[in-house]
Amino acid sequence: MFFRHTLILIVFLFYSGLLKSQSTDIQQFTISDDLAYSEVSAIVEDNLGRIWIATMGGGINAYDGESFKSYNKSDGLPSNLVYSIEIDSENLVWVMTQNGVATIQNDKITQIPLDKSNDLRLTSLAIKDFKDEVYIASNENGLWSYKKESKEFHFIPSDTEVFGINKMVEGHDGLLYLMKYRDQIYTIKGGSIKEVFPRDFLANKALFDLGFDLENNAWIATNEGIIITNKPGLQKKINSFLDDNELVRGVYSVLIKQDFTLLGISNGLLKIKNGNIEWINTQGLNSLPPIFDITEDFQGNFWLASQGQGIFKLKFDQLSYFDLPYQKEELVFSVLPLGSERYLAGTSRGYIYELSSRGFSTFFHESKSREITSLLEAEDGNIWAGIWRGGLLRINRNGQLVDDLSLELPISVRTLYQEDGLLWIGGSGHFSSLGGKEIQHFYTEAGRPVRGFQKTKNGNLLVASEDGLYELDNYSNLKKVEEVKSEVTGIVALGDSVWLSTFEDGILVKKESAFEKFKLEKYSPIYGITTDNNNCMVTITGKGIFWVPLDKSNIRYTPFRKGYFPIKSSVFKDKEGNILIGTNKGIIKIPYSYKPVDTVKPRFFIQSVKVNEQVLNSTSYNRFKYNQNSLTFLFQSVNYNQDLPERRFRYKLDGIDNDQSELVETKEVSYKNLPPGEYSFFVTEYNFRQEPINTAGFSFEIAKPFWTTLWFYFFIFVIIISITVFLYRIRIRTILAKEKELEGIRNEERLKIQSSMADDFHDELGNKLANIIAYSSYLEMNLTDVDGQIKSAIKKITSNSQHLFQGTKDFIWTLHSTSSNIQGVIQYLITFGHNFFKDTGIVFKTEINSADNPEIPSGYNRQIILICKEVMTNCFKHSKAKNLLFSVTISEKIEISIKDDGTGLKEKNRNGIGLQSIKKRAEKIGSELFINSSEKGTKVELKIPISQKKN
Repeated sequence: MFFRHTLILIVFLFYSGLLKSQSTDIQQFTISDDLAYSEVSAIVEDNLGRIWIATMGGGINAYDGESFKSYNKSDGLPSNLVYSIEIDSENLVWVMTQNGVATIQNDKITQIPLDKSNDLRLTSLAIKDFKDEVYIASNENGLWSYKKESKEFHFIPSDTEVFGINKMVEGHDGLLYLMKYRDQIYTIKGGSIKEVFPRDFLANKALFDLGFDLENNAWIATNEGIIITNKPGLQKKINSFLDDNELVRGVYSVLIKQDFTLLGISNGLLKIKNGNIEWINTQGLNSLPPIFDITEDFQGNFWLASQGQGIFKLKFDQLSYFDLPYQKEELVFSVLPLGSERYLAGTSRGYIYELSSRGFSTFFHESKSREITSLLEAEDGNIWAGIWRGGLLRINRNGQLVDDLSLELPISVRTLYQEDGLLWIGGSGHFSSLGGKEIQHFYTEAGRPVRGFQKTKNGNLLVASEDGLYELDNYSNLKKVEEVKSEVTGIVALGDSVWLSTFEDGILVKKESAFEKFKLEKYSPIYGITTDNNNCMVTITGKGIFWVPLDKSNIRYTPFRKGYFPIKSSVFKDKEGNILIGTNKGIIKIPYSYKPVDTVKPRFFIQSVKVNEQVLNSTSYNRFKYNQNSLTFLFQSVNYNQDLPERRFRYKLDGIDNDQSELVETKEVSYKNLPPGEYSFFVTEYNFRQEPINTAGFSFEIAKPFWTTLWFYFFIFVIIISITVFLYRIRIRTILAKEKELEGIRNEERLKIQSSMADDFHDELGNKLANIIAYSSYLEMNLTDVDGQIKSAIKKITSNSQHLFQGTKDFIWTLHSTSSNIQGVIQYLITFGHNFFKDTGIVFKTEINSADNPEIPSGYNRQIILICKEVMTNCFKHSKAKNLLFSVTISEKIEISIKDDGTGLKEKNRNGIGLQSIKKRAEKIGSELFINSSEKGTKVELKIPISQKKN
C-alpha cells in the first residue's frame, strides 16, 4: 500500500507532463461578494448546511447559499484574527481567535472565560470538539480541555513540551492526533500526551495538515511535500515527494475521501484518483492560490480556503459524459453493452458508434441514414438493429450487415426485447413477436408507439406504450390496464412489484392489485427507469437523475451537466450494473459504484427552542419547571436544490392542538402559559403539491408546581397523620398517667378499706366465732348426761363453727394487701398444706421454680386458693395417697400443679360437684385447668395468664 502510493506520487512529480487539467465547475467568492477578508484560514459546514469561513483579519462569515453574514469584534468576538472554527454535536460554533475563544449560537456570541490562575494564553492555531469536551491548544501553555458541562478548564499533562499545536485530527482508531507546527505529531493516551514519531522523523519540516486514509495511514502535509507513513513503526518510512519541484512548493491541506484524495498545494489543488493525478485549473486561471483548508459540504461540493483570493466552491463531475463525434442534430436512442467497457450506440443519423476506452468510433452506418432506435444482441451473437420507418437489420460483431429485413418486416421499430426464444418488436401502434420465420402481430387501442417490454413473475408480458400499459396473457390474450392513463416511458418488474415511469404522472408502483402514484417534485416527465445494484430505482428526468428506494424514503438527486437532455426510453444497464443514458449529445454513464448525494430530501431541523425567551443550549433537553411554560419553536428547512420550490409547513402540539394547523410559510411557532403536562411538538414539511416530505419533533414535559403534586399531597398527609398520632399519643399518655395516678390512689384507698374491713371482720366476726367454738367445745366436754342427739348437735355446731372460722380467716386474708401478688397466695397455700396434712399420714411437699412476684387482679387470689384447697381436700378424702407435691412455675404464665401418688379418680367421681366447681372457678379467672388421673395418681394443673392482671 505504501509503495504503491509512493510510486504514483513520484511518477507524477518527475513526469509532470502527465498532469491533466481537470474540467471542474468552480466558483470564487471574494470581498466583492461581501466576504469579510481575502485571507481565509478555515472553512466548516454546520448541521443546517451553512458554510462558516474564518478569516485572518475580518472575523468570520456564515454563508447560507445566497448571502454572507459577518461576525467580528464589534459583535463580540475576542479578535478579528480567527485561526480555527469547529462545529460541535449540538450545532454550536466554536471560534478560536488571537485573543481567546467564543461560541456562536442563534447569532449570539458568548466569550469563554479564560483560566487566569494558570495564565492560559490562547494564541493557538487549533481547536477541536471531541466527544463531551473541547480541546484547546495554547502556544505557551500546552493543551487544555474545556468541559462543556462543568464549564471548567483542565490541563492535559505531557512527557514533553507541547507548544505550537496547529491541527487536531481524529483518526480511524478513535484517538485524537495533535500536529505541532514543527517536528512532531502527538496523540492522547491514558489521559496524557504521547509522541507518535521518533524525534528525527519530521525534523526540520514545517507541518501544515494531517489526514488518515482507510488503512489509517497518516498523510502529512509539509513545506517539502507530502509524507505517507504507517506511523508508529516507521520501518516503511516513505520519503517526501515533490522535493525541489518548481511546480509545487509545498502541501498545506489534505482531504482524504473513499476513492480519491485532494491536496491543497502552494499554487492550487491536486486530485489523486485511481493512480491518476490531476491538477485543478479552470476558468482561465493560470493557477489557484495556496489552499490552506479543504472541506466537503452535504451536497458533495468542496470548499477551499485560500491565501489572498477568498474562497472557492468546487464541484467535480461524478458522472461520465461521452460526447458523439458529430453532435449537430444527432441523438442517441439506444445503447447496447458488448462486454466490459465496450458499448454500441444507435443514433438519429443512422450511425451505430462503438464506445471504448479510446472513445467513439463508427461501427456501422445505415445507408439511408434512418434513425436506429434500438439495439439488441441476438442469441446467435449477431446484433439486431431496429429502424424507425424502416424495419430490422441484422449486423455481425464486426459491423457488417448480415440481413436487411426491412421488406419482410416493414415495421417502424421503437424497441426490441428478447424472451423465451422470441424476439419482441415494439412498433408504432402495434408490436410483434418473431420466432424463427413465424411472426405474430398485436395491436394497441390508440395506435401509439410501444416503448418497452417486461416479463413479470407470473409469466405474462407487460407492454409499455405511449397510450398506457398492456398485459399479454400467455402470449396470446392482450388487454389494456385501465388504471394507467399516462404515456409509459419505462418499465421494471421487481419481485411482486411493477414500477412504471410515465411522462405525466411520475412513477406508478403496483404491489398487489392497484397502482400507486408517486411524483418527484415538479419533475413529472420521466424519460426512463431501471434499477441499480442495490435494487434502488433510477429514474431519469429532464434535469437529472433520481434514486428512489423501494420504500420511497431518502430520495437522492444528481443533476445533468448543463446542455444534456435524455431521450425517451433510452436507459440501459450492463452486466456489471453500470447505467447508460442516451442523450442529445452522447452517452451519460453512471458507474455501478456511484453513490449520489442526498439532495432531494432537504435537511429539516428543529433549529432551536426558546423557553421564556431564553434559547436552550440543546434541543434534547425536555423537562422544564412549572414556570418555564412559554415556548417558541424555530425550525429550518435547508433546500440544496435551488430549482425546488419553497416549502410550507403544518404543526401541532399534542396536548394543546386537536388537529394540525393550516399550511403556513412561517418557521416560528410560539405557545404561551402552557399548563403542566407532557407535550410533543411536531412540524411537517410539505412540497408544492401539498405532499408531506419531512417531519421533525420535540418532546418535552412541564412539571407541576410542587404544591400540586401527589408527592406533596402525600407529604402533607403524612405530616397531618404524624401530628395527629403525636397529639393522640400525648393525649393517651396524659390520660393513662392520670388514670395510673388515680388507680394508685384507688389502690391505696382500696387497700386501706380492705385492711380496715379485715381488721373489723377479725375483731367482730372472728372473735364471735372463736367464742362459739370455745363454748360448744366446753358443752361437748362437760355435758355427759345429755341425750345423744343433743350431744351430736353440739358436735356439729363445733365442727361447722370451725369450718366457718377457717373460711372467715381465708376471706379476711384475701382482703390484706399481701394477697394481690402471687407469692403471697403461694405462701398462704404452702402454710395451709402443711397444716392440713400434718396429722393425715400424707407427706406434703413443695417445689417453687421462680422468684418473680407478678401482681394478679383483684379476686383472683380467692379463686386460686379455693381451687387448690378443693384439690387438696379431695386428695385427703379419696386418693389414699402417701405423697402430695405442690409445685409452682412462673414464666409467661403462672403454672400451679398438685400431684399425688394415690389410686386415682374413680369413674363415678370424674364428673363430681367438686371437680365441676373448680372448673368453673378456673373459667372465671380466664385460666386453663388440666386433670390427668390414672392408677398411679392424679395431677391437676392450673395455668393462669399473667396478662390477665391488666383486665
